[in-house]
Amino acid sequence: MNAQPRLWRILLSCLLVLLLLCAGPAMAATATLSSDDALLFDARVGSLSVGNGIRAFAVEESICLDLGDVIDALKIAVVPSEDKRRAEGWAFDEARRIAIDRDKGEARFGTEYMRLGANDIYDSRSGWCVATPALGRWLGVSFEADTTNAILTITSPTPLPIEAALRRTAAAERLTTRAQPQTAGLERRAFPYRLWRMPALDASLSAGWQRDAKGAQTRATRYEMLATGELAYASVEARLASDAHGMPDSLRLRLYRADPDGQLLGPVGATQAAIGDVDSFAVPLVAGSASGRGVALTNRPLDAIGEFDKVALTGLLPLGWDAELYRNGELLRVTPGDAAGRYAFRDVALRHGVNVLEVVRYGPQGQVRRERRVYNIAAQSPGPGETWWSTTLVQGNHDLLRFGASRPTPASGWRGTMAVDHGLGRGASVGAAVMRAPSSSGSANFAHLNLRGGLAGMLGELSWAGCKGGGAAMRASVVGDIFKTSVAVEAVRNRGLLSDRIDPALRSSIGVAIDRPVHAAGLILPVHFDLRSTRQRSGQGMEANGRLSVATRSVSASLVGGWSRVRATGGIARDSATAGLLVSGRAGKIRLRGEVHWRLAPDPALMGVQLTANRALGVADMVQISANYAAGDDRLAIDAAYARDFGRAALTLNLSGDSRRAFAVGLGLTFSVGPDGDGRFGRVRSASQARGGALLVRAFHDLDGNGRRDAGEPPFPDPVGVLVNDMPLPARLRDEATEGTELDGLSPATPVKIALDEASLSDPFDITSNPGILVTPRAGLREVVELGVSPSAAVEGMLAMDGRALAGEMMELQTMDGATAYRARTEFDGMFSFERVRYGRYRLKVAQGRHAHVEQIVELGQARSIARLGVIDVRATAQMAAR
Repeated sequence: MNAQPRLWRILLSCLLVLLLLCAGPAMAATATLSSDDALLFDARVGSLSVGNGIRAFAVEESICLDLGDVIDALKIAVVPSEDKRRAEGWAFDEARRIAIDRDKGEARFGTEYMRLGANDIYDSRSGWCVATPALGRWLGVSFEADTTNAILTITSPTPLPIEAALRRTAAAERLTTRAQPQTAGLERRAFPYRLWRMPALDASLSAGWQRDAKGAQTRATRYEMLATGELAYASVEARLASDAHGMPDSLRLRLYRADPDGQLLGPVGATQAAIGDVDSFAVPLVAGSASGRGVALTNRPLDAIGEFDKVALTGLLPLGWDAELYRNGELLRVTPGDAAGRYAFRDVALRHGVNVLEVVRYGPQGQVRRERRVYNIAAQSPGPGETWWSTTLVQGNHDLLRFGASRPTPASGWRGTMAVDHGLGRGASVGAAVMRAPSSSGSANFAHLNLRGGLAGMLGELSWAGCKGGGAAMRASVVGDIFKTSVAVEAVRNRGLLSDRIDPALRSSIGVAIDRPVHAAGLILPVHFDLRSTRQRSGQGMEANGRLSVATRSVSASLVGGWSRVRATGGIARDSATAGLLVSGRAGKIRLRGEVHWRLAPDPALMGVQLTANRALGVADMVQISANYAAGDDRLAIDAAYARDFGRAALTLNLSGDSRRAFAVGLGLTFSVGPDGDGRFGRVRSASQARGGALLVRAFHDLDGNGRRDAGEPPFPDPVGVLVNDMPLPARLRDEATEGTELDGLSPATPVKIALDEASLSDPFDITSNPGILVTPRAGLREVVELGVSPSAAVEGMLAMDGRALAGEMMELQTMDGATAYRARTEFDGMFSFERVRYGRYRLKVAQGRHAHVEQIVELGQARSIARLGVIDVRATAQMAAR
């Protein structure tokens, strides 16, 4: 009799429990959290700080986060309803839809589903407060709350969109605030020279067969090898090239040392010393720069030019490559490599202000190499009391050894130069040079004087040159900027001087050049125009040239035109006009480069067309087709090439033919062998290793924060990004044998700032041991650079006077040499805090305010990572300082 009532009681109790469990979420949601119990966290994604703080509450066995603050911090598209019962939207990716329904007690996110628990959602005065386990599951991230330091770390298996946005913002700030990398006070890391260091070797081999228009057949086998390394405590560069029969034809060799700090040869203070294949010093009115065997020694800055408003750019260019020259993004010239394996852009005019010259080289396997140089005419003179000197002795157009017959040119022959420039102050300088140079009538001795200065935003140079055998010339040149227009004026007066630069028949010459950017159709179009009038013994001449350039993300083009008039004495004037178009860019996945030249007068005609198109087929294959039409020969030539990069070598197959039934086929192989990070020879790559420097950047765990890797400090386990000259640079090549980021193709003898990217560190308490180092890469070498990642420290305290808190004071942590390292402002209660501080010794000072005399020494390290200074009373500190 009593068993039945017990059974009903049991069934009734189970039903009540089931009802309580189903109503649990709704019942828990009715509880409202008190704002007095709120915590404020600083949200971090990696080392990046996001949002303006996230409010949180301590609930049962977890932390709940204010949903509105999380939405604002992570920029997610989730919108709660006004009645606080539902929330819908998506997070980070539109495919990850989120729908939370508190009445139904369920949450859907992406392709997943979960029931809401009793401790998942709470009500607060500002809206929802969601427990971190549930919220992390909805969003696909994880939250880790550090209540001691009030830091909320957010991690994700994939990069979040907010990370990319913050890095883009940081990169934009670097571009707008830093025209040049900040190098003041950085450690200079020098790599010692050795008696012998294993070189890097670039090899190019080719074999071909051709049949000309008359049916004659020939075979050709060529090779070219470039080696760079160290010999006799100097950098060495050697090039060996063969003739068409595979026999050695010429050998170039250069030993040199370059030091941007000017500490070569002890008291001499040279910046560069070279012997072998060198460039001679250019002297206005006398001779330009020439390459050949000889010696060169100078203390001029490595980026200084010899002339006032012109520069000559030369460099290595293997056979089969060609090069383009850009100035401030404007396409100026296109040139193929010469037989000596060089490119040469002579007499490139510089304009007022900064001139960014970029040489872009294109290889037969689709390679693209960029070399960037920056020149400022105002910086091409020595400072007050500073003296620049240089001396060269060069036999122009002669390699160190030539196995075949020599090929003399007008620039061949020995030339020697000694030049000195002395700074007078305020941009003024005076210079003198003596030179012996070849000419059409034999070698002659020249003297040259010049005076440079600036006035009212204009820079000018007055120069004079004379020959020992008779003849002199004067030149005045002025460059400046007027109403956003770059203006250059040059006037030359000749009295019988014969040199490489001046024809004795020339009496006078006056030229004006104007460069101005024009805004049209949403583009900035650089426009150039120059006009020159000359007087010679045989008559007069007038010449005008113009250029209109356009540069977009996909194409760079320049439309050029020229007109000239020559009038002989007592004769009839003859006019001629030409036009041309230079194009370089992309059309979809095809890279195009081309030139078209027309003769407009006296007889309009097409003079020639050159067009090259190449397309990458995947990662390792490339197809290139070139067409060349020469109107003078009435010949159309078509070249086709297929290249395959095997990683360790690149192979090219060439086919060519022309309208005269000539045909050729060729096979080319290129590879490079260089040292690895440990200096051992045998690292084989298809990319060049001899024409630039390389660095292998490794990160280590700097436990004591001293910036040096000591015994027992392990490699940093996570990958770290690298900044080159304050700009992020992705790893071009990852060495599988060693950890680190490899940077290839760095310009030799050019200091570069290398630093670790703190934004890539996953732990918010980790920082880089130093702001970066300065290194100078050397051609053909692969040096290892180790940079530390260390724990950070913190400094906190309270600023007061006579027991009253001082709010709004700007506090600074300065290094011992006086440089400001960190800043923080005191809060309403006088509290201040410095976080993520590098280990070291600092001065704590008041930077702005009424109490700048407050100073305290703070030392941070492994033994003291948090410095709690307590209350700093400014009056007591001042009294102690007075005593």
